[in-house]
Formats: sequence, structure tokens, C-alpha cells
Amino acid sequence: MKKLLPEKFTVISSLFTLICLIAFFSCASNFAVPVPGEKGIVVSNIYNEYYNIAVSYEELKNYKKAIEYYNIAMQDKSLRETARYKMARCYALNKDWENAAELFSEILKKDKDNSSIKISLAYVYAMSGEIEKSCEIYEKLFEENPSDAAIGKNYLNVLVAKEDWEKAEIVFADFKQKFPDDSSIETFEKKLESAKTSEEEIPAEETEESFRPESFELPAENSSEAYGKSEGENAAESSAEKK
Repeated sequence: MKKLLPEKFTVISSLFTLICLIAFFSCASNFAVPVPGEKGIVVSNIYNEYYNIAVSYEELKNYKKAIEYYNIAMQDKSLRETARYKMARCYALNKDWENAAELFSEILKKDKDNSSIKISLAYVYAMSGEIEKSCEIYEKLFEENPSDAAIGKNYLNVLVAKEDWEKAEIVFADFKQKFPDDSSIETFEKKLESAKTSEEEIPAEETEESFRPESFELPAENSSEAYGKSEGENAAESSAEKK
């Protein structure tokens, strides 16, 4: 008999719970005397289950299905902001840069000082070929976080993609001084040296739009730090723990 993977079992378990909740809600509506607050609790639990299903699909790397269920979970006000953040991540992981940029931008408007969201948006812009926008964000991020080597490396990557060699030299000198033991120093030295010595013209097809910066990764998810755990996420976790 074929064994179910733990992630797939979680999806099935959440779906079963969701069906039971919907059935219970349907039966409860037939009672002559409704219990105060019961409807709101049942509806909230249903959306928590949608959220849990979305999380399970995300863990399975089925980002399209995860987005579908996060979108439903967003109808619950207590889950809305966390689900929106999760949706943005799933769009990015699914390489849907346009929708990812739109959602991260919406989140950033409400949380303007959140570095994790800024990094995520800069990453999306870089990967979609919008190098200028990415560069602007990384420049400010590196000024605000001078001790963060990862931000410095990504900033250098977009400067290289932009072919702003003069600025790249200045940033690299600063980076090298701050992080002398960083493993990427040799790589950047070769890139900058190559730019100095090479007089070959870049082929027309290798435009800024088609260039993809190397060594970029979407920032690791940390909901409590990246976008703050909402009451809804805590409720979803509590619901999962009770199972």
C-alpha cells in the first residue's frame, strides 16, 4: 500500500476538517434557538482551515493551489494581512513577478519601515528585470543596514546588472572593508576587473530586461519578523495544535 507523505496527509486532514465544519454549520443553522456567537466562531474556523490548507500546499511547493486557498482565507479580516503576505511569497516562488510586486508593494504601503518586505520587493524587481527599481531599494537598504552582508551582495549584483561600474567599485570597496572574509569577494573582484579590461560590446539581445542577477534568493520567511503574526495566524496555529 502506497504511503502518504506527511505534507499530503496534512492537506487531506485539513480538507476533511473543513468539510466537517461546513456540515456542522449547515446543521446548526436548522436549530430553532441559535447559540450566541456560534455562527461567527464556525465561520472563523472554516477560514482558518482554508489557511491551513494553503500552508500545506505551500509546503508541497504547489504554489498555485496555495495562492487559491490563501485568497479565500483573506476574506477573514483576522487572517487578511498574513494571508496577503503569504500570497505575495507564493507568487514570487512561482515566478509570477507582476503579481508578487503588486502585493509586496501594497504591504509596504502599510508597513513602510519593514526591511524584510523591502528586500522581497527588491528581489522581485531584480528577477523581473526592473533593475533600476531594484537598485534604488537596495541602495537605501544598504545605507540603513550597513552590517548586513546579504543586502550588500544583492546591491552589488544589481549594480553589475545595471552596469554601473563606477558605483559598483565604490560599494565593493566598502563591502570588502566591512566583510573581508566573505566568500563572494573573489567573484566580485573578477566581475569588476573583467568590466575594466574588456572592450567587447554587449550583444543587443543581452539588454537590462533579459539580464538576471546571480545568486539572488527570496528572503527566508519569518512571519513574526517579516510581517508580524496576526491574530488570525495565531488562531490558525491554535486550531492546528488542537487536532
